Amino acid sequence: MVAHNLAWNLLESGDLERSVAIGQRVLASRERTIGLAHEHTIMTGMNLAAALFDLKKFAEARDLYVRLLVANKQVFGPNHRDTRRIATYLTETRKNLLDFALANDKLARNLDALAMLKAQSNRANLGANANN
Repeated sequence: MVAHNLAWNLLESGDLERSVAIGQRVLASRERTIGLAHEHTIMTGMNLAAALFDLKKFAEARDLYVRLLVANKQVFGPNHRDTRRIATYLTETRKNLLDFALANDKLARNLDALAMLKAQSNRANLGANANN
């Protein structure tokens, strides 16, 4: 429990990398000893997923939220407030993951366009230098 609290305090203080490192160890330990479908393991997982989200590690956060959603439904049922909360966090994470993918796609298109303009400029400069 001490390590879980430390990971939480690090998350709250903004030390996300350390929070994730400790949270991953605590989650792995709890999964081995009491299983994922236990309220303490789920709580640790939710804190870890929040830290991953804050670090913009959306794919990792999404994967963890999916596992937590299944486990929370098993423990508390589909209408429990924590089940609904995890479902909301999962939706938000998926939205951010999509936004991130769209932004990367737009960046790639802009870089391609920039490369084409640069190539055209180089060809124009070569043509001008050849005429001199």
